[in-house]
Amino acid sequence: MALKNIIDTELAAKRLADWLATKQPETQDITVTDVQVPGAGGLSNETVLFTAHWRDADGEQTRGMVARVQPDGPGVFPSYDLSKEARVIGALADHSPVPVPRVYFFEEDPAVFGSPFLVMQQIDG
Repeated sequence: MALKNIIDTELAAKRLADWLATKQPETQDITVTDVQVPGAGGLSNETVLFTAHWRDADGEQTRGMVARVQPDGPGVFPSYDLSKEARVIGALADHSPVPVPRVYFFEEDPAVFGSPFLVMQQIDG
């Protein structure tokens, strides 16, 4: 069963920028651009691709990020544990011969997307 991606990208950009500001209080001028919800893939979670921009003590920063959003209804699996997924991906990051994204955040509060989500590095592969 494929999930139907229903995330409003304009609203997501604003909410993600506000949310990132709470996670990175030492940064300034956080903006989120290029929000995309791929039509294909992401069968077990909704996938949101975006670019985050901010300024910190090291200067201007830009990072491609991916949010994996837990479905708020029936999904591919009978249960979801994105917290566990974030821990497993984090444990593999330095010990795998294949590219593994860095996990930046796990968020249980559904305020941004309506469900828990994790945010990780966007990488090829």
